[in-house]
Amino acid sequence: SAWRTIRCAFPENNCSSRILTTTRIITVAKYCCSPHHDHVYELKPLDAAHSKSLFFNRIFGSEDRCPLHLKEVSNGILKKCGGLPLAIITVASLLLTKVITKEEWEKMLKSIGSALEKYTDMEEMKKILLLSYNDLPYHLKTCLLYLGVFPEDYEIKRDRLIRRWIAEGFITTEGGKGMEEIGECYFNELINRSMIQPVGTQYDGRADACRVHDMILDLIISKSVEENFLTLCGDENHKLVQQDKVRRLSINYHARDDIIVPTNMIVSNVRSLTIFGYAENMPGLSNFLLLRVLDLENRVVLEYNYLRHIGRLSQLRYLRLSSRRITALPEQIGDLQNLQTLDLRWTRIKRLPQSIVLLRRLTCLLVNSLELPEGIGNMQALQELSEIEINCHTSVSSLLELGKLT
Repeated sequence: SAWRTIRCAFPENNCSSRILTTTRIITVAKYCCSPHHDHVYELKPLDAAHSKSLFFNRIFGSEDRCPLHLKEVSNGILKKCGGLPLAIITVASLLLTKVITKEEWEKMLKSIGSALEKYTDMEEMKKILLLSYNDLPYHLKTCLLYLGVFPEDYEIKRDRLIRRWIAEGFITTEGGKGMEEIGECYFNELINRSMIQPVGTQYDGRADACRVHDMILDLIISKSVEENFLTLCGDENHKLVQQDKVRRLSINYHARDDIIVPTNMIVSNVRSLTIFGYAENMPGLSNFLLLRVLDLENRVVLEYNYLRHIGRLSQLRYLRLSSRRITALPEQIGDLQNLQTLDLRWTRIKRLPQSIVLLRRLTCLLVNSLELPEGIGNMQALQELSEIEINCHTSVSSLLELGKLT
């Protein structure tokens, strides 16, 4: 039905323009290129040679470096993967976390099942992904499930994700490392296990962001339903069983702007609220007094008025606002004594309220070329501050106070 509407915009001619549509559903593929069904390209599974190449390159760097005593069992593993690239990469990534012995590889062979050989049952693919999920340590399972709050194909920034993990209490300090450093280790471990896909690798080899493969997202959301970990509103592809008590709520108004949070849904215990887009019937912040994480992403419409009760959220640790309509913060922001991260980069706020310096636990303040507030020396927990503009109006005392922020 979507394509039926879209195609009206395109003239039928021979000017060499092309539209490439990808889908998992063969009937959709045929409909989109009707009446020329010969234009449907069905992606075939990898042949034996390419399967081996992908598998051994992931584990050993090249096929030649595979020990002889593992050749036979690896052939069995690859046969059960059925030429599915995601299955091969997932199994190889899981084997990388094990001791490289024939016994460990044979355990893996027995765990996979055999239906994938026919390349017909995607449930078997999910079983392979479930193997990888079950092998994760508890803390990584929690961090992975948390990715379900973001929409399908969404580019999730590394630092934003780690700061949210910290605010949720998923990361504990160990061995003298800071929470951000430990969080980045978690992020990299999920990449190494092929549970998330790296995006935007920087000059130092660090991934700037990640995406979640559709099938991994399906797994995340099914496990989240099972454990009442999060609740989604607006995602047509993933209809969650409604839970009475909600822990983490993600609302996607980009998908549907007529979403209404059910009246029988108990939101008073919600710890995390993430909203994409805007609608007039958005739930009021006064209903979420136990929030630790508030992430509002709407580039155009969301207004200052929505924040009028922000000072009541005394448990808030992470606040991110992304709306060009927001030009100021209420003075009550100073009441958020537990706030650790304040991200205002995508707003048009020109000046921070004076009460900002009362946030004694704030470790990260991200703004868009604002002046230093008077009394910034009081913010002793501050570790990251950007971007601050120094100009002829900046007071000398504010600059001197920067020296107190050890």
